Amino acid sequence: LLTDSPLKSGDDIFSFSFVLMLAIITAVGVPVLNALCPLGGYLYSRAYTHGQPNTKQVALCISYSDLPKDRTTLWAILADKKKEGQATAVLNIFVTLEDLKMHPSELKLIAAKGHKLSLEPTEFIGLSLLQKTAATCNIEFAHYEYTEVLGEAPAWLLAKSVDAIGRHPSLFHKASDLGMKVVYWSTLVKVASGKLTSQQKDVIIGDCQDKNGGSIIYVTSDNSTSNTTAPLCEVVGMLDEFTFESLSSVARDDPTMVL
Repeated sequence: LLTDSPLKSGDDIFSFSFVLMLAIITAVGVPVLNALCPLGGYLYSRAYTHGQPNTKQVALCISYSDLPKDRTTLWAILADKKKEGQATAVLNIFVTLEDLKMHPSELKLIAAKGHKLSLEPTEFIGLSLLQKTAATCNIEFAHYEYTEVLGEAPAWLLAKSVDAIGRHPSLFHKASDLGMKVVYWSTLVKVASGKLTSQQKDVIIGDCQDKNGGSIIYVTSDNSTSNTTAPLCEVVGMLDEFTFESLSSVARDDPTMVL
């Protein structure tokens, strides 16, 4: 019995060490892999966080759900930009599968005004494995619905925040298979009070002037009551030296592009 005790003690120590090692690997490795997942997706799909510099062109983006209900003022401001000599003055609007199904006529009217529509993934709540499958199927259905409603295939898919399924590599893989490019943003503007803060204005101007064009500005409402009319008009008004173009014009493929 005495000769067995050291062996048993050694086995216990080995088992404890093995369990401890697994715990450490799980605690450290899983978060690291989760953090690297979006990076893997970016490398696969070549997500754009900025467009072509030195062009004086910017892409002003917003989700359809964040567009103001009354867009008269916004359309007028953009129309004035055209009168000032700009070839284009468009919004880049992200739409979900639900938007395409519920508002096809309105989206057609927006597209007819020259604004550019792109896809946005729907957010899902549930098990991560089911999220990936649901999101991938959702974007495939959205691609089909977009083509049916607008008569052409979507060119862009919005990548959402790091904690959202919208930045999972499997979704980026599907976007690439469907012929879409993935876009993020260079400046995120969260509207909380119905107008831009001084800090937000400085960030927008700094981003645009830093590379003299190529900025991708994404305006989003921080709550359901925030009206985005004034912030969008402010952005258009304070960037007099820049033109507002489609994502495909701002983030165009160019072998000489240096980001």
